[in-house]
Amino acid sequence: MAYGLLKNWFLNDSMRKLLLVAIVVLSGIASAADITAFLSPDRSYDALTGFLDGAKELKIASYTFDSANIAKELIKLDANITLLVEASPVGGLQDKEILCELEKNGIAVYLYNGSARFMHAKYMVKGSAVLVTTENFGSSGFGDCKGSRGWGAIVNDSTTAREFSYIFDKDLQDSVRFSCGLDNYTIDYNEKSICQNIFEIKNYKDQKIKMIFAPDAAPAVLDLINSSKKAIYIEQFYIYRYWDNNKPNLFLEAVIDKAREGVDVKILLDNTWYHLEEADKNSNLNTADYINGIARDENLSLEARLADMQAIGVNELHVKGVIVDDEAVFVSSINWNENSPRNNREAGVVITGNAADYFAKTFMYDWNGGVAVNTDIKWLILVIVVLALVMAFVLNRRRK
Repeated sequence: MAYGLLKNWFLNDSMRKLLLVAIVVLSGIASAADITAFLSPDRSYDALTGFLDGAKELKIASYTFDSANIAKELIKLDANITLLVEASPVGGLQDKEILCELEKNGIAVYLYNGSARFMHAKYMVKGSAVLVTTENFGSSGFGDCKGSRGWGAIVNDSTTAREFSYIFDKDLQDSVRFSCGLDNYTIDYNEKSICQNIFEIKNYKDQKIKMIFAPDAAPAVLDLINSSKKAIYIEQFYIYRYWDNNKPNLFLEAVIDKAREGVDVKILLDNTWYHLEEADKNSNLNTADYINGIARDENLSLEARLADMQAIGVNELHVKGVIVDDEAVFVSSINWNENSPRNNREAGVVITGNAADYFAKTFMYDWNGGVAVNTDIKWLILVIVVLALVMAFVLNRRRK
């Protein structure tokens, strides 16, 4: 009898779905994953096209999709492709012509209209690999050399791919098929620019992966912050000082508390004009002033900076990234407001391993206004200085 009940439970469709949700939420750990790390705008387009190469099936989720060049790459593929974008992004659905062109060439385009406030995730699934990025699949993050600073990672791991694929399929059920509605349209294919490659694409083996999905991602992000022992580097498009109803930003306050425990905290924020409004209590300008005021009053190893975007060669800082102790890096679509982790569909990965060092170096490059920090060069300079001092001492002794 017990066997029969158990069998019926597993055969029940709703129970199977519930079990899959539990697996996605509670497991999320994969070991020995191979990682390809890349930076926008440096080599993001090359990383993307490399990922697309040889694809037979693709699942693509993005808040918006406005790159004609990426559309052209997709159309060239002999693959079963499904694209899922937000039905009602801020400012309305733009670049319908590109979506029309995709549909016309056999790519299924869907508009998310589910229970999450926005479909804000940015990822692609191909077989046993997932491309996760902080950037939408548009020209700003992929192809424009003066576009947005973003982080990305290709995770080669079947468990990760399977769980991202499950989330995609779940969201697809809450979506409607895109209808073009345009009789005539033209597509502007821009020539691909050759970008200045400060940071190349790099591969890493045997990295551990934890997946974080929103809604309800706040506890997982707080756990990551609270795991830090030595240093937290944060690069964000924006950080609200207050969440809804003037509640303190839980992520920001947790980071400040870590600084009070002796953890070195550096926070880099976008410096675009719309993030600098003095009258906006949640502007990056006011958030940075708040952070630096606490650091000054309490003598903490805590600092916030507004990025020198001209020096690092980007139009905006669109990253949503956290590096903990140079051991783990969080690459996701989650902004540091309240809606993003609690209500949106968001997706990201925490990578534990030496890939974190790649993103730590890119962070310090941006932090220092486009000055690369190379540990090997620093040691070489130190050795040269020491040798010069020794030679000066020897020559001085000989004169005597």
